[in-house]
Amino acid sequence: MKGSLKFANSASDALILQYYEDTDPVQAAFGQKLSNDEWEKIAKVKDVYGDVLFTAPIVAVNVAHPLLVYMKDELNAKKTANLLSFVGTIRILRALMRLWR
Repeated sequence: MKGSLKFANSASDALILQYYEDTDPVQAAFGQKLSNDEWEKIAKVKDVYGDVLFTAPIVAVNVAHPLLVYMKDELNAKKTANLLSFVGTIRILRALMRLWR
């Protein structure tokens, strides 16, 4: 996928990752003081992107397989899992679970 939704997803992803990595939410928002509601709206962009990406069954199958292989490799790696990997894995699993309802 490409276009404005992909761009918005990338921006949302960067901000959310920054939020999880930084202890100061103002610093995570690059000097902007964002409310919890604004952070939720930023996170919602990723949910919408996932819905668009995974809603069509034929697309979902082709996208899900490489993601599942990657997640399996990450979870089986002999390294300590960090919070960001865990959060990303949960988001992917949530998107996949929506498909199979």
